Amino acid sequence: MMPTANSLTVLVVDDQQTMRGLARQCLSRLGITSVGLAATGDAAWEQLEGKPFDLVISDLNMPGMSGIDLAGKIKA
Repeated sequence: MMPTANSLTVLVVDDQQTMRGLARQCLSRLGITSVGLAATGDAAWEQLEGKPFDLVISDLNMPGMSGIDLAGKIKA
């Protein structure tokens, strides 16, 4: 059975505040209300260690841990 939008938890990772806000707004329009935000890959990793997310939407180019590095850590 497919989960409903309002049951999903999503983490949005982007070093630009405007992009994080835009992504949150778009997700909200889809009915996804549980959205975590992180400005860096390191901050995202801290959140991921604390609770599970169904989906991570990440920028690729960020200072420090890139989106590619974050994806590799999640996969490992």
